[in-house]
Amino acid sequence: MVHYIGIDAPEYIKSKDFYSGEAVQKNSELVFAKDITLYKDGVEKDPSGRLVRYVKVGDTFVNFLLVNQGFAKAVPDVSNKACDAVFQSAQQQASTAKIGIWGK
Repeated sequence: MVHYIGIDAPEYIKSKDFYSGEAVQKNSELVFAKDITLYKDGVEKDPSGRLVRYVKVGDTFVNFLLVNQGFAKAVPDVSNKACDAVFQSAQQQASTAKIGIWGK
């Protein structure tokens, strides 16, 4: 399992959070059965033992896209902060546009 650095997407399996079905679907469209590239920042694994990584599929920066399209929130991470400002900007754009989780 991989924990995406710098973002928090609604979780479907555990609690069926608001917009979780849409977030899970979008993530699946982006990564399922695709060749992905994982990038490490500061921490190897989270407390649950999951790899902590930035995720790319081809030229698509998945972490960024999920935030920018309103499928996840930006969450600053003191141990993995290379993209914090980029994710905050992406969240501001999604919030201003009232898309995804920011739409209601």
